[in-house]
Amino acid sequence: MYSRLAAEALDQPVRAENIAVNGATSADLLYRLENMQPFQTAVRGADLITISIGFNDIGPCVVAGTEPKCYATAIAGLKTTLEAIHDKIDALQGDHPHILRETTYYDYYVGRSEGPQSTPAFHAFYVDQLASLNATICAAVVAHDGLCIDLLPPFNGPAGDQDAGQFLVKDHIHPGTTGHELIAETIDAAGYAPLRP
Repeated sequence: MYSRLAAEALDQPVRAENIAVNGATSADLLYRLENMQPFQTAVRGADLITISIGFNDIGPCVVAGTEPKCYATAIAGLKTTLEAIHDKIDALQGDHPHILRETTYYDYYVGRSEGPQSTPAFHAFYVDQLASLNATICAAVVAHDGLCIDLLPPFNGPAGDQDAGQFLVKDHIHPGTTGHELIAETIDAAGYAPLRP
């Protein structure tokens, strides 16, 4: 979806290569960029790089519940790993001109009525942890001259308190077709400078 929008915006063919891996953490992505040639090749020549990574880093904390230390440790580790990921991307790219986009995460707990953590008390705690996670992601990409694409307002509204269910599949976690469309449109709306002013 995003490659079609990019092709229209840039007025030239765009070949998409998806190297996402279900369940991957930031450490998994770093390992692949450092050690696996297909990942290195995909990044080395890319004109447009988009990244969505980090939520699985805090996954064990979400299961554990309201343990601030768990989140603090996971997010601190994510910060370090993201820096290494972006350094590796810079090294693979060299002087090749490219644009970099990285997405944050929406709040799938708003309106979610199932699961052990679907309580008002947990959600109030989780909102703060999600904000910290997203801020860490944004800081990392901005430090490497990329753009942070905040998915919270498109999915959850300006105040971040609206149910994103219309964009999600039945599990009320993962994006469905309309959710993927929204993500693609949100990244597309950030523009394509300097590939196209």
